[in-house]
Amino acid sequence: MKRRFGSILRRKRKDGTLYPGYYVTWTDPTGRRRMQKAGATYRDAERTLAYYCGAEALREGRPLLPHSGEAASLAELAPRILKAWKARLAPGTVRGRPSALARWVKRVGVRPVSSITRAEVQEAVNDLAARQEASSVETEFSVLAAAFTTMKSDLGLELDHPCRGVKLPGIHLRARPHLRADQVAAL
Repeated sequence: MKRRFGSILRRKRKDGTLYPGYYVTWTDPTGRRRMQKAGATYRDAERTLAYYCGAEALREGRPLLPHSGEAASLAELAPRILKAWKARLAPGTVRGRPSALARWVKRVGVRPVSSITRAEVQEAVNDLAARQEASSVETEFSVLAAAFTTMKSDLGLELDHPCRGVKLPGIHLRARPHLRADQVAAL
């Protein structure tokens, strides 16, 4: 029988003593059982399990992201994406991402992430390119691409990556004047 949600446990060593702290186990959206150390107290373990399974999911006996393929919206997944980024990336890398992710959340709304298509992402990139510099568009796009990569790798979602194959506007470097040796000497 497949368990549909998580549990909290204490692990025993071979000699019968307990490892310190509590562990949580849960079934991820792909059907794999997962285990992670949750903290020193039972309350920490409850919080960790609620993070992975969702409080409603625990009450209803279902995972946060059902195995049926029905997925959460980008707005619902944004806190988990940011938490994964903060755990894995340098603070300077994460600094500008929350605001850029919030703009993408506003753009795609509350639709499931599985319904976002490559054509929609391309349209959004083209719209941004009409209003912003190419380097800014590339930065905004990279946040959405990183969010989908995180959903696939860290959150275990089986999604098509709608950012693959999207054409970005070319970055045109301005011609900069270079001083000759006699001009430098004149300065």
